Amino acid sequence: MDPLSHAVTTCDSAVLDMVRDALNLNRCVLAYQPIVQSGDFKKGAFYEGLIRIVDPSGRYIPAKGFMGSVEDLELGRQVDCASLDLGLKALEVYLHLHLSINRSARSIGYLQWF
Repeated sequence: MDPLSHAVTTCDSAVLDMVRDALNLNRCVLAYQPIVQSGDFKKGAFYEGLIRIVDPSGRYIPAKGFMGSVEDLELGRQVDCASLDLGLKALEVYLHLHLSINRSARSIGYLQWF
């Protein structure tokens, strides 16, 4: 294997391990992106829940930092399930919260959703 391919493979493996560990240790959170109404930017229509992985050093890693590595794998479905679980827990606590959860279309029909 050439040095660049080896570096990419090693990096991808580290990302998979980080995500797997974060899921197993419940080091996932949602970031709440306000979605505003057209014409009235002061009034939020709802929030979009965006998954973040918390790495061992405490940094919050947005999906763009890991989804490219996991989206085609079972691990990607597990990330989506974690997002849904966090969103449902938030809705239990904040009864007036209007929330959508950002997830991959690849998770449609995934048995863990049901």
